[in-house]
Amino acid sequence: MLAFPDFYTVGVSTSVITTRDWTRRGWNELYQGYPVQDDYVAQSNVTMAGRLKGRLLVEHGDLDGNVHPAATMRLVDALMKAHRGFDMLLVPNMFHGESGEHDRYLVRRRWDYFVEHLRGVAPPRTSRSSWTRRGARSGGDSSSGRARSRAPRQTERRRASAPGSP
Repeated sequence: MLAFPDFYTVGVSTSVITTRDWTRRGWNELYQGYPVQDDYVAQSNVTMAGRLKGRLLVEHGDLDGNVHPAATMRLVDALMKAHRGFDMLLVPNMFHGESGEHDRYLVRRRWDYFVEHLRGVAPPRTSRSSWTRRGARSGGDSSSGRARSRAPRQTERRRASAPGSP
């Protein structure tokens, strides 16, 4: 949205890497080499914050160990200094990405945001029960709030049918 402000009108940013110098160093250098020039500054969302034209919802979890919440606060600070409007949602007990007990709420908020700002209509109202944890309703893994996956059985089936397997 910041690199192409005339193209994108609505966006949702979750656990945003606002500037490459605040992320894990090895990931960036692996693909683009050591930044001996101004690559990090030129690609920084903090540097481009004044270019925001559309509607932006910024989400970040307070327990994110991959991208520290302070990185998002740098973007928020730059947006405020540039007098750009945005919406923000700081989520308790959320790790990196949409995770934990609030994942369904966040998915719903994201869809509602797009419906409201792209279509220009009020999003449909839902009951509170549709925002509850999947794991609690479906008997899934309560530690992650997600229904249990069938992946182990599928993996066992694939091993058994693989050529040369016993």
